[in-house]
Amino acid sequence: MNRRNFCKALAAVAAMAATAPASAAVMTGNCGRRCRLTVVRRMWAEDLQARYLDDPEAGPCPLLNQGQSWLIDGPVDGNMPPKGMCGRAWAAIAPRLAEAAGCAATADGGPRLLSCGDPTRAVIFRVDYDRV
Repeated sequence: MNRRNFCKALAAVAAMAATAPASAAVMTGNCGRRCRLTVVRRMWAEDLQARYLDDPEAGPCPLLNQGQSWLIDGPVDGNMPPKGMCGRAWAAIAPRLAEAAGCAATADGGPRLLSCGDPTRAVIFRVDYDRV
């Protein structure tokens, strides 16, 4: 297996592993809290992409744009991303989003940052929870 295919396989395994610990109990309910998920940054590791990917000039994530946002209202389902959301990014962040919404938010109720699992073109999301 060449280096590029190995890295692709590794990224796929990492994305699956990120969703593995998410049990049905974690994915249910959100203590009545809504949240807004907003793309705050799209990162691009040009050097790593050129070295390891089959398409070395793919650039940053083509699916999500800075400022794009979604209102998450109701139970978080790790299998059903909101409309317009990248399925891989959703699979990576949904378990952490559900855990935080399950009344484990920061003590001051402030926003959280979550990211997708793509190592060469990561997307950083800000999560703002409604106060209960």
